[in-house]
Amino acid sequence: MAVLAIPAFRAMNGAGNMTSASYTISGAIDSARSYAMTHDTYTWLGFFEEDGTMSSANPAQAGVGRIVLSTVASADGTMIYSSTASAPVYVDPTRLVQVSKLTRIPNVHLKSYGNGAGTGTTFPTRPALGSANGRIGDTATPSGALPFFQYPVGASGGAQYTFTNVLQFSPRGEVLVSGMAGVMTPLIEVGLQPVHGDVVDAISPNLVALQVAGISGNVILYRP
Repeated sequence: MAVLAIPAFRAMNGAGNMTSASYTISGAIDSARSYAMTHDTYTWLGFFEEDGTMSSANPAQAGVGRIVLSTVASADGTMIYSSTASAPVYVDPTRLVQVSKLTRIPNVHLKSYGNGAGTGTTFPTRPALGSANGRIGDTATPSGALPFFQYPVGASGGAQYTFTNVLQFSPRGEVLVSGMAGVMTPLIEVGLQPVHGDVVDAISPNLVALQVAGISGNVILYRP
């Protein structure tokens, strides 16, 4: 019985972790967009993944197993940087304000998944992403077209985190994603996969894709 129960318990625990992570990230997206619209300014939500087997270092050690989120906003309501600036683009930290506390999500990996079938509302049948859409995952390469920012904002002793996977929200609620050269994208997908320590669970069925509409900013969660 124990042999049968342990895998089942792990599956249940993994499903709970993924549900919690999904809602945390969805909430961070909604909060960043709401702040931009409410305060008539621009906000940036950054994603960083660090080694899940280690305590958070300073500077952070990139790796697998723990997702870190941070949200900042333009203090003067402008986009701050020029959309035609050469990469990499760093936002002037003297013109930023920290919107939210740093959030760490353990036991989850940012994953770039292949397309869904586009025929339904589950993970395998979710809307497919074409070349005009963007992803935040483990193979998404930031182009620098959107600004990188750091945490803590304006730290004199050096930054602990540098966020290069970024969602940008405009005062109208529109969303841009790093890696797409500042172009409005119909859909942006954030992929999540379970992790044990720093080892990705490649056989787990507990896969998640969060899709964000570029114009409306609405978030839809897809699971098997």
